[in-house]
Amino acid sequence: MTTVSEADVFRLRVVLRDLVALSAVPRAPARKEPPDSAAGRADVLTLPLDLDFVFVPLCDPNGCTTVEISSGKPWSSLGAILVQGG
Repeated sequence: MTTVSEADVFRLRVVLRDLVALSAVPRAPARKEPPDSAAGRADVLTLPLDLDFVFVPLCDPNGCTTVEISSGKPWSSLGAILVQGG
């Protein structure tokens, strides 16, 4: 049986608080080009949350392309985790 420590509960609360805070992040101005907008969103996620890696896919509002921006260095096993579904 797995037990959950008070430290684990605290860390989970911090993560949940940060995720809720993300919902308050304003949309990027429509004047920006999609790559600039995606890069700005990656920065907004990476810096305050102290993340190692962020991947932001963004659909072009004109429907032409999808822009994909990454920031940081992913774990070497990330690809395998995504393919296996965790």
